[in-house]
Amino acid sequence: MPFNETKATQAAAHLIKRRGQGYMSYMKLIKLLYFADREALLRWGSPITADTFYSMDRGPVLSRVHDLVTEGASP
Repeated sequence: MPFNETKATQAAAHLIKRRGQGYMSYMKLIKLLYFADREALLRWGSPITADTFYSMDRGPVLSRVHDLVTEGASP
């Protein structure tokens, strides 16, 4: 299953909307997307984004999502 950027974007928008302030730190968003992907994989056998889990110094992240967020202009 290839990485689905559209689903990753939709999931990010959903998480930001649920927060209720219209914004969120990018690292918190990346972590929440990781937890959502992992939970979907455990519950339904299929992740939301189909991204690769990657371990970093500050904990696990989704590899492509992390790259997309950090390669752009500084938030």
